[in-house]
Amino acid sequence: MNIHHAENREKLMSLDQLPASCFDSAAELEAHRDIFERHGVFSSSIIDAVIKRLRAYDDQTIRDGVRADPATGSRLVRQFFHCG
Repeated sequence: MNIHHAENREKLMSLDQLPASCFDSAAELEAHRDIFERHGVFSSSIIDAVIKRLRAYDDQTIRDGVRADPATGSRLVRQFFHCG
């Protein structure tokens, strides 16, 4: 299913939004960490380390920065977006 086709708009609108930053991702991980720990997916020390690393990016306002300076967005994509 391609959620970007007009006929699938309802499905697209029903999906939760991904976190906008690494900092926000850390908050989501912290909020749901019990699921990973309870099922033995990740240990608490691993989760703590990932949360700490994500927060260290200190990127809560990244969208505002990219909106104000699109070249920043291009630089960040080249630096952090890896495929394959």
